[in-house]
Amino acid sequence: MIEFTIRQLEIFVTVVEKNSFSRAAEALALAQSTVSGHIRGLEEALSLVLFVRDAKKQIRLTERGREVYALAKPIVDQCRVMSEELLVQPDARELSIAASTDAFEYLLPDLMTAYQRTHAGCRFLLVNGDSAFVHEQLRARHARIGFVGTALDRETLTYRPVCRDKLVMITPNNERYRAFQRAGAYGRDLLGEPMIVRGGGFAEARFGDVTGTIATTGAIVRDENAVYTEKYEKIIFSVVEGQTVDTGAQIAQVFKRGYQDESTVTLLRLQREIYEYQKSVIGADAAAGLADIENRIAAVEQQIRDAARGAAQADMLALEQSLKSLQAERTTYLESAVPADGTLSALYASLAEQEQALTSWTRNIVNSAGPGIVSFYFDGYERVLNAAQLSSVNAALIRSVISGGNTVTALGTTAETPLYRLVQGSKWYLAFITDAAEPMRTAEGEQYYVVFDDYSTLTYQATALAPVVTSSSVVNILEFNVDIGNFLDVRTVKATITHAAQGVMAPLEFIGFEEGAPYVEVQSGDARVRVMVNVLAADEDNAVVAPVNAQDTLVSGQRLVKP
Repeated sequence: MIEFTIRQLEIFVTVVEKNSFSRAAEALALAQSTVSGHIRGLEEALSLVLFVRDAKKQIRLTERGREVYALAKPIVDQCRVMSEELLVQPDARELSIAASTDAFEYLLPDLMTAYQRTHAGCRFLLVNGDSAFVHEQLRARHARIGFVGTALDRETLTYRPVCRDKLVMITPNNERYRAFQRAGAYGRDLLGEPMIVRGGGFAEARFGDVTGTIATTGAIVRDENAVYTEKYEKIIFSVVEGQTVDTGAQIAQVFKRGYQDESTVTLLRLQREIYEYQKSVIGADAAAGLADIENRIAAVEQQIRDAARGAAQADMLALEQSLKSLQAERTTYLESAVPADGTLSALYASLAEQEQALTSWTRNIVNSAGPGIVSFYFDGYERVLNAAQLSSVNAALIRSVISGGNTVTALGTTAETPLYRLVQGSKWYLAFITDAAEPMRTAEGEQYYVVFDDYSTLTYQATALAPVVTSSSVVNILEFNVDIGNFLDVRTVKATITHAAQGVMAPLEFIGFEEGAPYVEVQSGDARVRVMVNVLAADEDNAVVAPVNAQDTLVSGQRLVKP
């Protein structure tokens, strides 16, 4: 049985209508993490992905999400009508409140005054302490409501934002700090300055599950060999698009520059002249043998004509082979039956010269790269976006592909002409970029599920290779070990990438970046220890992280410090 709540549906509908988790949280007076948790719970109950984030980090409904919204909207509306019409105001009663110092002194007096205007007779029982004390009061049920500045227990308590503080820095009024102000210095730019701050900025690492998604546009990289040739006048292919061929298979016959169709005409003319001369001078005895061969040739030719117009069933390939064999038999018979004289010798010499010329203009293209799939589609990136060049794939190249940039330099010399590609069909890749400051990225060896926009009914599984990290971007590469199918000739794709991870979680605001590499800081006694991490999955609030270095440890319960 599918289990979900009306509250989950209400939050889902609000997120859709506000087109934002944060705006939905504000409208519902909930913490954004609470909204995210309810959406995640609804997705798990339905076994569906309802939202994805695009390249600009904006959320959008999936196709199944739109179906759920159409069903959930009338249910939520009816529940709201019921609430408005049937529910009565609760009786005034005593309300116990625990609050940290700032809320106790500055926030609660105005809130309690406003509340009593609409709830006459309500009495308040107030206790004051730090955030940890307030949490203890709530867990022990000594207080019904708590006001804190730090969320320490999202697993058992629900948090709703009440107000927001604005932090300011007070500095001497001198040129040094006025220069900071003019330059728009912010946060990290001021970390080297001596300052006095109040304590805080801590969180507890917790064990949990996170499902992260990436909506991106990327480039398909294939394990392929592109074959080029010199400029040619004519080409005859022996294969078709999508055909699988083995090593040694003939792909095409190329007639190079200098070849003219007239050359073939001349060759046929010379062959005919030789035949007609031999036939005119052949002796009576030999003529009978020639007539027998020609009768057999005529019979096969008639069979071919009948089969061509559908008048008879026949193996055309076998008939053509038989015809060629009989024609060769006729040529050999005439050469033996008619001695070469001056006329024949001259004709033979001309024929040999023409055959030599045609041979020099013709080249057979044979597959030497191993088994693969033939394709005739070229986009200019074959030499730089292939499996052999994965280590050279960078952000600039991917952006060029996605934007449809100039590919002339990728084609090679102007003397070369693309002929065909041979693609290894069981291994291919997706390369895409994420921002260096975006926690969600791929981690080497992890499994990801990919849905491509144009093929949304199919889900592909892929394994991440080691990402290439710079201070501004991360190049992610996923490896697919399935039939290339739809992506034989496709280069640019839109995709939604999903990864579920279980492990130690850190709030997103507790993840820092050093030259694009993520880290968390752990409180160890009086010291702060920096731990470089891989972000295995990230949602709107939390990320599952794992230490990069084997000597580092990161476990549930450790105290994290904001970077």
